[in-house]
Amino acid sequence: MSEIGRLAGMFFSPTAAFADIVRRPRWWIPMLLIGILSIGAIAIFSQHIGWDQIVRKTIDQNSQNMTPQDRQRAIAVASRIVPIVGYIAPVIAAVSIVVFAAVLILMTNVMLGADITFSSMMGIAGYASIPPTLVAAALTILVMFLKSPDDFDIQNPLAFNLGAFLPDGSARWLLTLGRSMDLFTFWRIGLLAVGITAAAPKLKLGKALAAVIIPWLVWVALTTGLASLSR
Repeated sequence: MSEIGRLAGMFFSPTAAFADIVRRPRWWIPMLLIGILSIGAIAIFSQHIGWDQIVRKTIDQNSQNMTPQDRQRAIAVASRIVPIVGYIAPVIAAVSIVVFAAVLILMTNVMLGADITFSSMMGIAGYASIPPTLVAAALTILVMFLKSPDDFDIQNPLAFNLGAFLPDGSARWLLTLGRSMDLFTFWRIGLLAVGITAAAPKLKLGKALAAVIIPWLVWVALTTGLASLSR
């Protein structure tokens, strides 16, 4: 398949696309595409919304016990750090693909007896991320221009998860749990399972889904638990 064919196949014929990806992973291409998408979305956010506004809004929500001087210092420090963190998001995305591929190798090869190469799993993890990332980035950019900058929530810009429907003032752990129940996450999980069955035909789709869902549930439990410890 050509690269355009692979990308189209991720939307319309993922089984055929993953069969080709397993043979020739080319995992660096989805990493590059996701990096370009992330940088583009962040640049548009920086121009249209601005980091200052997000920093002030976030600190205002968590500054009940701060003096005005502490609040201003926190805003000044965060305004310098947050944009840097935003622009290293592509690196974080690339590292997360590598880590998740390693976890899936553990789940499939060690626990389920499959024989998938790491490069093939990297290809599966990378290409499975493209459709949800592309659609989510496009919709997020659209929301930036449709909503008032004051109403834009960078932590949860799209109402495709349960967290978007929780009332204001909900506990942080509940918001974290709700945001984990996300349509784009489920889309990615489904694509990963299809990719695993393409690389290891002896694995049924149900086992492939379990290999993806179990580490995801562990991650959700960890992040929700950490959120419950913070005020």
